[in-house]
Amino acid sequence: MRYLVAITGGIGVGKSKVASFFEDFGVPVYYSDTEAKRIMEELPHLKKSILLLLGTEAYLKNGQLNRVYIASEIFKDSKKLKSLNELVHKEVHIDFQTWVTTYDQKSSVPYLMYESALVFENGLESQFNSVLLVTAPEALRIERIKIRDQRSEKEIKRIIMSQMSENDKIKKADFVINNQDLSITLLNSSEIHNKITIML
Repeated sequence: MRYLVAITGGIGVGKSKVASFFEDFGVPVYYSDTEAKRIMEELPHLKKSILLLLGTEAYLKNGQLNRVYIASEIFKDSKKLKSLNELVHKEVHIDFQTWVTTYDQKSSVPYLMYESALVFENGLESQFNSVLLVTAPEALRIERIKIRDQRSEKEIKRIIMSQMSENDKIKKADFVINNQDLSITLLNSSEIHNKITIML
């Protein structure tokens, strides 16, 4: 069985950037958010369920997700957020397991990494050998998201509030990286990679 590491953290902490460092170390990374968007657009039965949950505006005329509309719906309605997470998580889990099987025991990669914001929220930590949590100060997270997504500060804070607090996540994590200075983050990532490799 392959050694599996989850990398998680709230919106704007820089999970994808940290994950890219591990890719540079030779670790394949499954980016669950990217794959979820693909699956939500490709699987007819999932698309049908999402339309029933969120309405016809959930998709644009070209069949792509209407991400702005979906975000506005789910982050103001916790029940819709939970329902959407449950629908999508099931399909992402299947897709991830298929992805894992492409790396058999003879493969030279040291371990596999799963990147997701909702590892703890969805109770997935038990499915991984280790969990790496990425954190960052809230003010920095807000500035990053403003630049990346052009969201309002009010909307960003609402999203942050919908996720588990960093303090609660820290208690559950095996490794923690405070992602403020990229040079230090890279050094910390390398140290954690070496620790995991030694454990294998």
